[in-house]
Amino acid sequence: MAPIPSEIATFLKETKACDVQTNHKEVIEIGADQTPIQAAQHLWKNKVIGAPVWDDQRKKYVGFFDMRDMLSTVIASHKEETGTTEDTNKNKNIAQTKWFMKDFAPPSVAAASPNSVTVSYLAARNPFVFLPEDATLEEVCRVCSSRHCHRVPLVDKTTGRCTGILSQSAIVKFLVDHLLVGSMGKKSELKEFFDKDLEQSSFPYKKEVMTAPDTATACEVFEIMDRHRLSGIAVVDASDGTGTLVANTSASDIKLAVAVDEGILADLGLNILTYLSAVRQEDPTKEAKYPSSHVKESSTLGHAVRLLAKTGYHRVFVTDAELKPVGVISVTDIVKFLTEQ
Repeated sequence: MAPIPSEIATFLKETKACDVQTNHKEVIEIGADQTPIQAAQHLWKNKVIGAPVWDDQRKKYVGFFDMRDMLSTVIASHKEETGTTEDTNKNKNIAQTKWFMKDFAPPSVAAASPNSVTVSYLAARNPFVFLPEDATLEEVCRVCSSRHCHRVPLVDKTTGRCTGILSQSAIVKFLVDHLLVGSMGKKSELKEFFDKDLEQSSFPYKKEVMTAPDTATACEVFEIMDRHRLSGIAVVDASDGTGTLVANTSASDIKLAVAVDEGILADLGLNILTYLSAVRQEDPTKEAKYPSSHVKESSTLGHAVRLLAKTGYHRVFVTDAELKPVGVISVTDIVKFLTEQ
């Protein structure tokens, strides 16, 4: 594998993580005494997909609460509500999750009263891995790669409180804005590196893609994601057997199922395209091929990276000439590629 340009390595070593601009000037936190439904609504209101959970009594962070927690819990709750749960014991750590939707305490907490189950119960499964606010981008990237973190909190050494949260998506966008944009039109090692197609660049994107048919219900699609511990999945056309990409969904699309607006729950029994149209306020049509969610096999590495930065997506799918997904590139792959050579 060819080494990355020295300009990138130097940039990562010399840039402070606190210099990266994010969409939020203030850190969004969740109180340890909140119920999961309250936490979910707080995330959506502030347009974030994860936040640290602060325990005010213990004066410490107890973990992260994010959309993966939401996804697992909503699916388990939906299956119980509809009587399709095969084995509730399999979900013992978030057992009998009817409480999630209705804020009832689960039977596994026999003495608990309504609303006594809090997000800390779930967030404790996601360790609070942090760095000091003067850490470099290289240090943040290495923590993301080694600890499998999608985001890293930056903490004040004196107070122990978060001063910022740096996501992999923010890192990729920052690199594009400060390195790739300036290299466009200029002959340089950096431009030559990103002008290579995906194969030439030796970029190790995943060649196996988990897909879901567009005939499936939203619940069935989210269940596939939960079962395989995926944060996103390609939705393909099942009518002609070609398996062409017609949509994509992620854990973020579970939002209509958590009573964000006026307490109305989305029907997870809806067809996935119909469900997504409701979530995104779009027309449920296969003609809308979601072109921004994919790149071609012949695309350059630079195009894929710029697309991730522009859209804010956590992944884009690699498609062949017939729009069949044959690979997937995530921001995690980008960060790992740029720091582990």
